[in-house]
Amino acid sequence: MDNRQLIMEKALELFCARGYDAVGVQEIAEQSGITKPTLYYYFGSKQGLMEAILEENSHILEEMLEKAVEEMADRAEIDVQETADGQIVLCHDTNLKRVAGVNKKVSDLTLEQIKKLDVGSWFSSQYEGDQIPTLEEVMEYAKGKIDLNIEIKNLGNASDLPEKVMELIGQHEMQEQCIITSTNRLYLKRVKAVDPEIRTGYIISAAYGNFYSDDFIDLISIRSSFVTERLMESAHEAGKAVHAWTVNGKVEMERLKQLGVDDMITDRPVLAREILYGEEAKANLLEYLRLILN
Repeated sequence: MDNRQLIMEKALELFCARGYDAVGVQEIAEQSGITKPTLYYYFGSKQGLMEAILEENSHILEEMLEKAVEEMADRAEIDVQETADGQIVLCHDTNLKRVAGVNKKVSDLTLEQIKKLDVGSWFSSQYEGDQIPTLEEVMEYAKGKIDLNIEIKNLGNASDLPEKVMELIGQHEMQEQCIITSTNRLYLKRVKAVDPEIRTGYIISAAYGNFYSDDFIDLISIRSSFVTERLMESAHEAGKAVHAWTVNGKVEMERLKQLGVDDMITDRPVLAREILYGEEAKANLLEYLRLILN
């Protein structure tokens, strides 16, 4: 058995017998028949030794990580619009040409007409025949499973879309699962008038304007490139959270994490989880193993 493996085995025995905090590096070295510098050569520190033990028992780590991922709360960002017959559907584009090959606005067609469109083929043959869902269909699926960030598209101040969305949320009792966002501040004010407790977010493309003082806005949803330390300080001082979009690169995710961004909208949730929660998850797992070894 080489020195590295011997040190890990002796350390594990000591940790199991007396607990992580009660065992010192000198004692581990003596029990292993090596010097402290030798231990530091292999592991760098006691913490490094513990991490090596965790890695050696990777099946425990993997099982706990899988459990942590399963229990992490996810939120789906969706855009809603209104059809010609007043039905609420999910669609990012106002015009359907890109996703369905039809040069019509969502508001030009009835729900029956929209349901006949293939909006999957443009993306991949794997999704051929996919239809545009209604907000109600999505809520029926999402209730109790996943939170929703519902962006209400700006259809003009005369639209009653905000009230219709809130009515559906109320019918499905999903107030605690939903955040309402929009580029239209009046929409957010009207949403708060229906339910003062529901969270609202103002979507902006650039960091200018006085939006910190509005009491009907709970968070700022902003393009990630405009997120700065100064913006974070101003928003948090005003009691506003900051959500950044659309963040798909690792470097940008790490930058935003360092700035203290409250949430990110991304097409790569697995990578985001790894960056946002990876170190925390490892620290929690380390503490967990210390407890079970005690």
